[in-house]
Order: sequence, then C-alpha cells, then structure tokens
Amino acid sequence: MAETKGGPGPGGLRPDEPDSTGSAGAVSVVIAEPTVRLFGDPFFAPLIAGVQDVLSERSIVLVVFGLSAGREQDHVESYLASKRVDGVILASLRGESQLPAHLAALDIPTVICGRAPRNARLSYVDTDNRQGAALAVNHLISLGRRRIGLICGNLDMPAAADRLTGYREALGFAGIPPDPALVETGDFTLEAAEAATERLLAAHPDINGVFATSDLQAAGALAVVQRSGRKVPDDVAVIGFDDTLTAQSTTPPLSSIRQPIQEMGREAANILVREMNDPDPLPRQVIFATELVARESTVGTAPRRPRRRR
Repeated sequence: MAETKGGPGPGGLRPDEPDSTGSAGAVSVVIAEPTVRLFGDPFFAPLIAGVQDVLSERSIVLVVFGLSAGREQDHVESYLASKRVDGVILASLRGESQLPAHLAALDIPTVICGRAPRNARLSYVDTDNRQGAALAVNHLISLGRRRIGLICGNLDMPAAADRLTGYREALGFAGIPPDPALVETGDFTLEAAEAATERLLAAHPDINGVFATSDLQAAGALAVVQRSGRKVPDDVAVIGFDDTLTAQSTTPPLSSIRQPIQEMGREAANILVREMNDPDPLPRQVIFATELVARESTVGTAPRRPRRRR
C-alpha cells in the first residue's frame, strides 16, 4: 500500500481514525495491478496526480493500493470494509470484477476509471477508446500504410476491447479487410509487446504499420522493429496510445493518441466527493474525447529548408 497525504483529515486524524461524525477523512484509489505495475506504467502517475489535486484542496488523505489476486485482494477488501475511507476510486479493472459489487454492498461511494462492468450501477470516467483507436489507424492509413498490425492489451479489460473494435472499424471503413492474424494480444507491458511484435514481424514481414494500445507497448514494438533492421517510420510506422512521457522519450519520439489522464483523475475525484457528500441514485458517466499527436515515429522528420544566402 502506498499512501499519499493531501493533508490531515478532520481534526488531524490518521486514515484509520474516523472522527465522531463517522467520516474517515480519507479516500482510496485501488488500481487492480500488482504494485510493480503501479509504479512502472506511466499511465497511473498522472491519474493519481489528478485525484490528488482535488483531494488536497479539501484536506482529504489519499491511500493508494496496488491490487493482485488472492490474499492481497482479501486484505484490501477488508481494509475498505472497515470504513477507514469515505470513498473509493477503482482503476484497471479486468473482466467482470466483483470488487465494484462488493463495495456497493458495503454502501461505500465508488467511482470507476474506465467503463463500469455490466450491471454495476456506479459512476465512471472513461475515454472514447474506439474513437481514439480509429484516429490512430486512420492516421496510419493516411500515410499509405495498409498492412497494419495491432499490439493489444488484455481483452478482458474494456479499454483494450474497445480499442480493438476501433482498429477493426477503421480498417473496414477504409476498405481494408481486418486480418485477425495481424492482431497480437499482451498485457499492456513492454516485455509482452516486444514478444508480440517479434511474432508479428516473423509471420508477416510485409507489415508497414503498427498500432499499439498503450505507449509502453508502442515503445516495445518500436525497439523490436528497429532491432530487426527496419527503419521507423520509413519501413514501419509505429503509433501508441495515452501520450505519456514515454511517447516523448523514445528515439524517434512516438506518435500517440492523447487521452487527458490527469483530467480524468480530477473528474473521478470530483464525482466521488459529490457522492460522498450528497449521494445520487443516478450514476454519472463522463467520456473524454481523444486527439492525435503526430511525431517522428509515423511522420518522420521534415527536411530542413536551406537557408537563403544574403
């Protein structure tokens, strides 16, 4: 468990000391990933920062959990059930996670970052992942790329499934039949993306574009393409998703689909604080649009104009 303090709770209380009004003065962000992923994936830092922006203004303590299966999950659920926090923000949920239902049964205000599981009547904040994936694929198509591989995240996560749908829809709209053999799934990690890209290049050496559903995966794909002797973007154009700092730190810098991660964290926290203070039976859904950020991994470096002699 990592704890980030936005200031003491009411009366200077610790998160495990509810005040006489029943308020714990604390909120928890639960990210359904092992702790090593929590600190290693560039997506989570701006999300947590956005939540912290809102809570610190209200002197609410933020408690952050990474969540694996088994005993760790049981420990986190036990902690939350003890009413040591007044509300919970969930992120990176997989499949039909039962955690939202458990929190609802405990009457703990809860907001999800990402699309809510079916039958979960909870507020959520998400990105238009289908639109973002279509932006990425359309960008590659506009550059003349028609053999476009996809490095996808876990398909039991709604974001990954939606990005796969957007990829297929964009290809179909452009008259390019989607080829299932050009789709490789991983787990949103650098290592899994490298292995997936190696498989793609070995089986389909004619690929001239790669869309990876996160910047971390795109960085892995970029490295493998370059190790294969191919030039980026001349031979293979590569684009990611998120527009994190990772996209700016690769060589060449990655084109990416920007989603407003920190703003999503702020919105999730604002909704949660409202529901903590004034419960609303109607859940809220906030969907953010995405935008294309084109960099050298797809468009290359424009040739410099020669200086005019005076």
